[in-house]
Amino acid sequence: MPSLRLLLFALVTLALGQTFDPVLGQFIDPDQDGETWRIGEKKKIVFNTTLRHYTVGLWQQAPPSAVLGDIAFRILDAKGWVREFDWEVQAYGLDLSISNVGYFWLFEGTDENQGNQTLRYISSATFIISDEDPASGPAPPRPSTAG
Repeated sequence: MPSLRLLLFALVTLALGQTFDPVLGQFIDPDQDGETWRIGEKKKIVFNTTLRHYTVGLWQQAPPSAVLGDIAFRILDAKGWVREFDWEVQAYGLDLSISNVGYFWLFEGTDENQGNQTLRYISSATFIISDEDPASGPAPPRPSTAG
C-alpha cells in the first residue's frame, strides 16, 4: 500500500535524522503553496529535471499520509527534455471533502514507481482544488480530519 510506504519512509527518515535530496530539479509552476485552482481551469505545469523517464502524479494531501489520484503526465521514452505540460484541473476521483489540498509528485520511471521514495523524485508546491463557483470567493483549505 503506497500510503503506508510513504508514512514508514517518513518515520524512518525522521528517526535517523537523515535528509534525502534524491534529484536536482524543481517545479517552477506551481511554485507557491495555497493557490486556488478551480476544476476545469487550464494550467501550464512547468518544471526542471535531469530525468528523462518519469511520471507526474496528482497527489492529495491527506494527513498522516497522501493519496495518489492519477498520473497527470508521463515521459517513458524521452527524445529530448520535456519540461512542461498543459493540465485541466480535475480531482481524478479524489474525495475533496476529505482534503482539497493537492500537489504534483514527479517520480523516476513508470506509473508503478509513484510514491516509491527510494527512487529519485521532486514535488510541487501544494494547491487547493476547488469545485465551487468563483463568485462565492476562494475555497479554504480542507486538510484531512481523519485521526
